[in-house]
Amino acid sequence: MGAFKNVLLSLLVAWAIFSCHSPSNTRPIHNNATPSKYKHLLSQYQQISFDTMKVFSVSDPDSVGYMFRGKRLARKDIMVLPNEILQSNYGYEKVYACYTFKTDGPTVGLITRVPDEYNSNAVKLFILDTVKDTIMDVVELASAWGDAGDFSYKNALLVSNKGPAKLFIAYTEGHDSDEQNDSSVYRKTNFYQLSLKNGSFDTVARNTEGLIALFNNMKN
Repeated sequence: MGAFKNVLLSLLVAWAIFSCHSPSNTRPIHNNATPSKYKHLLSQYQQISFDTMKVFSVSDPDSVGYMFRGKRLARKDIMVLPNEILQSNYGYEKVYACYTFKTDGPTVGLITRVPDEYNSNAVKLFILDTVKDTIMDVVELASAWGDAGDFSYKNALLVSNKGPAKLFIAYTEGHDSDEQNDSSVYRKTNFYQLSLKNGSFDTVARNTEGLIALFNNMKN
């Protein structure tokens, strides 16, 4: 009987020691993950999926039928945007969230309407890396500007179906005049093809016959 008591006592001591060093199932779990500073900003964009999207600017971007009218952002959302938007000479009070879409890898695209010189009619694409929690690149997709005969406008074709996102951009600038034989009148268009890689767009072609034909066919 004495031997049995000694064995029982040894088991109780061992159980007590094990209980002191074993983690409790009721211990609270601490989550060290930091919420993304872009969480609320992302909620303002409309999620879309597409193969090809034509992006363009209009003189009245607040019109109901304009595809890139978007939703006006609050100041707290604007403040997490890149410095080039915050430090714009034309102010940043009127910034509009349009669309968000998945790109390649951990990045998403944010199509956003931002202020230009006379109106909020420039459309830009932000590339947000959701792992690094930072905006990796900013590309202007569309704009329209004119002053005293000088003018410029930009249109883009955004492709996001298989593989990395691609951009095809046509940028036109020039000077117009009502006077006949005005030697200062001109118009020039450059065409660019860009491809997304590691969160940034790189120019892969410029003014090729294929690019020129692509945009000429879009006009038809």
